[in-house]
Amino acid sequence: IVIPRLTRSYGPTMLMSDTKAISQFICKAIVGKDIVLKSEGTQYYSYTYVADAVCGLLYVLLLGKKGEAYNIADESSDIMLRDLAKIIADSVGNKVVFEIPDAIESMGYSKATKARLDSTKLQELGWKSIYDIQSGIQRTIKIIGLSILKEIIAICKRHDLTYYVYGGTLLGAIRHQGFIPWDDDVDIAMSRKDFEKLKQYQNEFPQYMFLDTIQQKGHQWTAAHVVDT
Repeated sequence: IVIPRLTRSYGPTMLMSDTKAISQFICKAIVGKDIVLKSEGTQYYSYTYVADAVCGLLYVLLLGKKGEAYNIADESSDIMLRDLAKIIADSVGNKVVFEIPDAIESMGYSKATKARLDSTKLQELGWKSIYDIQSGIQRTIKIIGLSILKEIIAICKRHDLTYYVYGGTLLGAIRHQGFIPWDDDVDIAMSRKDFEKLKQYQNEFPQYMFLDTIQQKGHQWTAAHVVDT
């Protein structure tokens, strides 16, 4: 028997209904909303990108000594909550807003202030993380954006709707053979006629996605968002 100890793991496979802070922060970023902190954000935690966590599990299972416990963590991903919120908000051009609750409301929030793990024993087995917190967050947001694009493409193919990638997405595909490193969304274009048809097929989106048609003073903008909730 070997014992793996995991930190707060995250990545594009997380459930959008997950109530952990990092999941909620990423969900806010994807829909273009500011991140609201209900504390000063001094909680200090260890985080691990999902691919590094799985790799760590394999190292423990295959190379760990019987009866030993191993922490799957990396110091480069130890971060205070307010700094984590800022990294995620900055990645999509949003802000972190502090709304410190009163004494009664604060009773409903966790009192934990520190949860860090030392992975020295695991590293001695040869394990090393690939993603620090910044690169892990960027990869998570990009993969979720790509999954949304795949759903849109499937609907367009079913109903013979014409779409184009443009803007930063087109530039990334040509120049970087993928994403622009600093881009945070996927840009597609279609005719107004096909867009109006797409709106009629919203019921074909997965339950966790919806089409957000932006309006201002009763007039639709030229842009809309497909949101993964």
